[in-house]
Formats: sequence, structure tokens, C-alpha cells
Amino acid sequence: MKVVSKEDIRVATLSGGVFVLTANEAVECADEIGLIAMQMGAKLVSESKTNEVVEEQPVEESAEGRGTYYGEDIPPEENTPSAELVSVMEALIEGGDPVNFKTDGSPKANVVNKAIGRTVSTSEREAAWEEALNS
Repeated sequence: MKVVSKEDIRVATLSGGVFVLTANEAVECADEIGLIAMQMGAKLVSESKTNEVVEEQPVEESAEGRGTYYGEDIPPEENTPSAELVSVMEALIEGGDPVNFKTDGSPKANVVNKAIGRTVSTSEREAAWEEALNS
């Protein structure tokens, strides 16, 4: 992998290795080092004769709100909570028993699971909690 940076970058790995990337100097390096350098602002250099810098394509928001990456649509998550789960959350809010809530104010998973009679995934529980708070 060949990378270049507009400024000096020092890449240190967990294994103790250090790689210094000098400003405006394209350098061949290991993929792991190159990826870390790119996270720090370096750009990937193409392997063509001109050594042009490859610009990264930004993530764009799509209508579903999840975005696209390199031209591919990312499907929306299926986190639409059931009406029954939202009503359980609303009942917990109305009850207001502090034993049922974590320190951040969200309901405890075991309380929600027991109230609805099944195991609820984290994403479904959080979506239902948000819906109950916003209703």
C-alpha cells in the first residue's frame, strides 16, 4: 500500500513499531500501517504511473437515513418496535419505580423481558424506549 500525507504523521502500533510518514512524500508501507495512517489523515496513492492520490468517497445520507457507501445502498435497520413493547415502556414510565431503571434512566433489560414475557433485543428495546419517550 502506498500512502501520502500533507503533514508529517507518526504511526505507532500496539506491537511497539513506529512508522514516520514525511509530508508530501509517497511511501510504500504495510497495509496495517497504511490503514492507520489513512485514519490519521493520509491518502491512498494509486498504483498508476502518475501516482495520483485516490480521494475517498464520503458517506451520503439516503432517504432511509442509513446512507450509501461507494454507491451501494445500505438497507434500513428493522428496529420498528411492536405496539405492545411500546405500551410496556409507557407503563414503566408511568409507574416510575426507580428499581426498574438503570442509572442512565433507561429501563433494565430483565424488567422489560419479564413484563413482555420474552427476550427483547437491545436494539428493539432501545427503539421502543425512544418511541415511548417521544409519545
